[in-house]
Amino acid sequence: HGAEVINVEDPGGGDMARTLGADHARSLIDAKMGAAFLAHGAGKKSITLNLRAPEAREVFLKLAADADVIVENMRGGSMEGYGLGYEDIRKLNPGIVYCSLTGYGQTGPKRRDAAIDPVIQAASGLMSITGTPESGPLKAGATVADYASGFALALGIVTALFHRERTGQGQYVD
Repeated sequence: HGAEVINVEDPGGGDMARTLGADHARSLIDAKMGAAFLAHGAGKKSITLNLRAPEAREVFLKLAADADVIVENMRGGSMEGYGLGYEDIRKLNPGIVYCSLTGYGQTGPKRRDAAIDPVIQAASGLMSITGTPESGPLKAGATVADYASGFALALGIVTALFHRERTGQGQYVD
């Protein structure tokens, strides 16, 4: 929709979508340009940053100073651990809309647990209504948890941007 999007990837492996795809597209996967990455990353810029390194955190902070929105999709508390959480960024950029997309939120006993789509489908009970008596529960064909959470996050971002337009205040969306 016209936004400049910069995908910050870990240098140790980058975006997992780079290596997803069918075997007939092996050349794309080997080039780290898998079909999922091409479909979901179209029009985005990418940068690799090891956020554990002080120099990389400085680069991230420079990007954040002029950003409208930050979306982080990590285990709960990860960005705070790097000194790049909402409160850290808000001091630098009070109008920031900072969004955390996690499986289990920022607090609670599961906040550090990984939350990939099949895990969330199982934990939410979605898999209990799929499959057959012979197969038992099965993952839905599409990554419905990923898509549903992405749509909910997009609505949260739009709402926070509308709030900022009216008040001048950024927000944290979790």
